[in-house]
Amino acid sequence: MTTLFNLLSGNLRPTGGTVWFKGRDITAEPLHRRVHLGIGRSFQITNIFPNLTVLENVRLAAQALGKDSFKFW
Repeated sequence: MTTLFNLLSGNLRPTGGTVWFKGRDITAEPLHRRVHLGIGRSFQITNIFPNLTVLENVRLAAQALGKDSFKFW
């Protein structure tokens, strides 16, 4: 199953054949274009700071997504 997800998301290139999504050949599409098609992938690796609270961990993750990600609270 992991191979299927890697092929769909573009993390793995097929050695033969093509990858189709919603009637479109996406075999050669780069990852950033696949995201615009609605294909995304998340990994089960968590990177939390064990010495911070849940709120502080969530705040850091939200901060990293913002335009001022290098400013601290």
